[in-house]
Amino acid sequence: MIFLDADLYNATLYVLLKLYPFLKKGDIIIFDEFFSVSKAAHELRAFIDFLSIYKLEYDVIAKTSAQIAIILK
Repeated sequence: MIFLDADLYNATLYVLLKLYPFLKKGDIIIFDEFFSVSKAAHELRAFIDFLSIYKLEYDVIAKTSAQIAIILK
């Protein structure tokens, strides 16, 4: 399980890129402020850009108004 609380776009993308070699099926990633309107959706944008590079499959397993948890397929 990975709890990502990087907040900003650059930091979130950097962490995801560095984590990629270690990610495997069944890993859970929780984004702390994925849907944050006040932070310009930095984590969401970084995740979308990350997925444009690495075509990972995932399912959403939980979400709140700000957070999301995904599990890798």
